[in-house]
Amino acid sequence: MFWKETADAVAPAITKLFQFIVRKSKYCSKWKIQRITPPHKRGSVLDAANYHPLSVLCNLSSCFENTVEPQFNAWLAEHTPPSQHGFVKGCGTADYGSALSFEIMTTLDERGEGILISLDVKGAFDRVWWSRLKARLRAKGMRGKALKLLHDYFFERFIQVVNNGDKSKLREIFSGVPQGAIWSPGLWDFDISEMESFLSVLAMLICYADDCGLWYKITEENRLTIIAQINKDLESLMDWARDNNTTFEPSKTHFTLISLRTSHKFDLCFPFPRPMFDGIPIKREESVKLVGFTFEKEMSWAKMISANAKKARCRIGLLCKLRHMLDDENMKNMYVSFIRPMLEYGSVQYMGAKASHLKKLDVVQRAAERIGNFEVPSLRLRREAAAVSFTLKLLDGAGRGVLANYAPTLITKSSNRDFVPGSRHVTRHLQLSDRSKVGSLDIFKDSYLGCIHKIWERLPMHLLTKGHQHGWRKITKQCKDHITGKTHPKSKLIEG
Repeated sequence: MFWKETADAVAPAITKLFQFIVRKSKYCSKWKIQRITPPHKRGSVLDAANYHPLSVLCNLSSCFENTVEPQFNAWLAEHTPPSQHGFVKGCGTADYGSALSFEIMTTLDERGEGILISLDVKGAFDRVWWSRLKARLRAKGMRGKALKLLHDYFFERFIQVVNNGDKSKLREIFSGVPQGAIWSPGLWDFDISEMESFLSVLAMLICYADDCGLWYKITEENRLTIIAQINKDLESLMDWARDNNTTFEPSKTHFTLISLRTSHKFDLCFPFPRPMFDGIPIKREESVKLVGFTFEKEMSWAKMISANAKKARCRIGLLCKLRHMLDDENMKNMYVSFIRPMLEYGSVQYMGAKASHLKKLDVVQRAAERIGNFEVPSLRLRREAAAVSFTLKLLDGAGRGVLANYAPTLITKSSNRDFVPGSRHVTRHLQLSDRSKVGSLDIFKDSYLGCIHKIWERLPMHLLTKGHQHGWRKITKQCKDHITGKTHPKSKLIEG
């Protein structure tokens, strides 16, 4: 706020300072002191590993990094693999969850099965090895002042822990990128980008920052050798980790066999051989949790939906305490801002879950409506609107990595709907092809992949024509409003 209020007075001097830093490739020494505030994450408060080392940096340092960030990250993005969805522009957890769930659901619909392994790089940002990072930046083509500036950026950095007014002594560090810095996410993505090259063609790696999912599709040809190949890949990943002076978090390394078969030949492979990681057998679980998504053995989404509903119920009590102080509109805003997002996390992925599971979410919303005396669109309509929004993104070619394979196919159908005076009564209507086949499983037909074409059919033709001509994502809000019942007059849609 201070810099905004005094921008006219200080901007010329700060501009000259930033230009001097770039020209001389020298980073201010005072900016390289990281003051660490350690908020508690979970577990015992006596264990230092249970604290999150958040860096509090100088405001001018963040301002400088933010100024250079567009050009810097544009270069780094060219070297970020498609498997990485974290800290990537236009990507979020929904892309990560969709990439994994679409692959799994497609495998199940083909009566196949597979193994999903969760991996987590221990320490993440704190483990970035500077000398190797700079060597890789040079190898990828970074030259001149940019490389010199980054070299100085990592030279003689210090940390100081600040807690309840007490300060520790300054301590020099030799690895890690500051948590909270503007450049750190892009540098982390670049640092981990090599990991995919250490895997075999059987492995599909999908990452969100340091949370990595390894998916192996089991076929009749590889059924008896898949475990050996997995162990070989995991050994290669450990070689990568040692080469980068890092390791993986063993407590977050699990695997689950995803299959709809009640009995299958794969279990004959157990207990020997078993998936091994650094010489330790990986624990087999009924489900694997990655970035808040719980992938169960039969992909029922029951655990994830129950967890979402439980988190939301914990906040319903807040509405009860506030109902005597806030009017209906503010109560609604509280619900929409702080409770409904919990109910909707992963809604596109779990939209094909059984009605008995989805009902748990509806119960929470109805309770909030009674307490706050308001009405909001049903969660089912909200899920359908989110699915349409995601489809528009894929149609615009913004699907990253494996999501590009799931971009919908547009077809034309004759239609008598949306009659517009002066036009032909029978029109050509842009629709999506049906991905389900004869014999497809119900869990596939009810999922996003199997039902999105039915939701799409409810969109008016004039909206689809506009999106086809001017860009699909430009009609996102109008499509979502139409699905949830906030339909605008047709004339405004056509003009807009």
